[in-house]
Amino acid sequence: RTKDALKVIMQRDPIVNMHQAILEAGIMTEEQLKLLDKEMREKVLAAIDFADKSPWPDIQTLEEDVFAP
Repeated sequence: RTKDALKVIMQRDPIVNMHQAILEAGIMTEEQLKLLDKEMREKVLAAIDFADKSPWPDIQTLEEDVFAP
């Protein structure tokens, strides 16, 4: 992608737009949003770490309790 195309895409980024809307509505401050972002990143990294350390599922039971109409 070109830099111009990426710039257009970034203007439509829902996370960036929600961030701006929250600030404009006065719901949270920039500092509160940064803290929230940090907390969520830590949760995601902890979940990734948990998944990496978890054993692979048993191939015999892999599809148990899976509903697919």
